[in-house]
This record gives sequence, C-alpha cells and structure tokens, in this order.
Amino acid sequence: MASFGDTELSMLFSFPGKYGKVFFEHVYKTIQQQTGIKKTQLKTLIFAHIHGGGYMSDYAEWLGIENSSFTTVADHLISLGYLKKTAGADDRRKSFLCLTEKGLEFADRSKEMHKQLFTEQIKKLPQKEQEAFFSHLSALHRLLDRLDSES
Repeated sequence: MASFGDTELSMLFSFPGKYGKVFFEHVYKTIQQQTGIKKTQLKTLIFAHIHGGGYMSDYAEWLGIENSSFTTVADHLISLGYLKKTAGADDRRKSFLCLTEKGLEFADRSKEMHKQLFTEQIKKLPQKEQEAFFSHLSALHRLLDRLDSES
C-alpha cells in the first residue's frame, strides 16, 4: 500500500483550488463582470447543459452545497430566465431543472470561454507535458470514478 503522509494530504487539499485557479477563475471573473452571473450560478448552468437538466438535489450534490442553499441559486437563475423548473416525472414532490433557450445560449458561450482559456493555459506547456497532462487527467478521472462507485 502506498504511504499517505502530510505531503500527500496537502496536495489533495490544495488540488481543487490550484486547478480552479489555473483553469476557471479568469472565466468566472470575466463572466461575472459582463453578466453579473456568479460562479455557483455559472456552474449550475454548465451542469444543466452537460447533463440535460436534473433534480435540484443532483445540482446541489454536484456543487457540494446543501439543498437549501441551492434553492436560492436556482430561484435566481429561474428569475433571470435561464432555468425552468417542473415537477419531477417520477416524483412530483421533486423539482426538475433544465435550461431555457436563453440559458442554453448562455451556457454555450460560457463553455466556449472555458475551452478558450483552457487551451491558452495548456499551450504554455511544451507538447510532451501537454500530452502528459491529458493522460494523467484522464487516469485521475477514471480512478476517482472507480473510487466513487465503490463508496
């Protein structure tokens, strides 16, 4: 078994912040300055775009926030016309959220900004390191999926 010491724990705790700073913070700030949409709201719209919608509890889990906190996020995006809320097909007590046409257009533009920034950041690395980054990112994602499915 691999050892897990202070260094590994520190890397594990700092990874989300470093990754977010390098690849996402500029996009979040730019979008917020241009539109007033905040980071959690933007992540919500991207989630809806990627997954085609979901129950409010799905969004809250993905964002890592309490359901009650997510309600405020959802209500704001609904009031702006980006999301539509309907009763769940299998359980009418659950609320299903999906993008409106306006929300879809906004999410498309946001995804393109993310891709552009990501490409700009990756291009700062030599070709071999770019390839290594994508290879390691893919491997990390597979490992995390496996660990998640076993828990």
